[in-house]
Amino acid sequence: LMALEVGQRSQRDFLDKLGLLSAMPTDAGPTAEPLRPQSWGKAEVVTISYGHGLAVAPLQFAAAGASLVNGGWAVKPIFVEDSLSAAKRKRVLSEDTSSEIRRLMRLNVTSEAGSGRRAGVPGYDVGGKTGTADRAAAGKYDGKAVVTSFFAAFPMTEPRYVVLVTLHDPKGSGPGNRRVAGLNAAPVAGRIIARIGPLLGILPKR
Repeated sequence: LMALEVGQRSQRDFLDKLGLLSAMPTDAGPTAEPLRPQSWGKAEVVTISYGHGLAVAPLQFAAAGASLVNGGWAVKPIFVEDSLSAAKRKRVLSEDTSSEIRRLMRLNVTSEAGSGRRAGVPGYDVGGKTGTADRAAAGKYDGKAVVTSFFAAFPMTEPRYVVLVTLHDPKGSGPGNRRVAGLNAAPVAGRIIARIGPLLGILPKR
């Protein structure tokens, strides 16, 4: 309902501003072209709002997520830093909106009701968002296979790093043998952050 209130044009404009509707250029070459809907009516507005109907390269998704939490500045992935890397920064959303996104992502990890609580790492102020989707095959959803993901950033007070974990058709776990991201992708992200944090020079807060 919120997506329909925003409308198709505003939705497309915002996704385009985040760089999710075309191949993303990098210094190592462009990413693959996103898989977009052939038509973009009300049904597509709704399904895209909760993560179906649009597929992008993982690097592209991570860059867009980084733009949401870094204060609202567009991120252009580079593999070799140069003097022009920080030039011509482009704002994609306000600082206030970015701050609210950080607060909600942090809450998703710290709250007992949060889907990302298993990504928590003591002392690292991790925040993030889970995603679980049916896997598409031959132009339709498989119905039996899923793709799970967890986008994480840390430290959420002033994010410096993002981690994106994507698992294709993970095994089930927990009661009911569930295969949701909160039970597999989120804890993997937490373990990665616990290992790489010290290597990046970020010591856990006491």
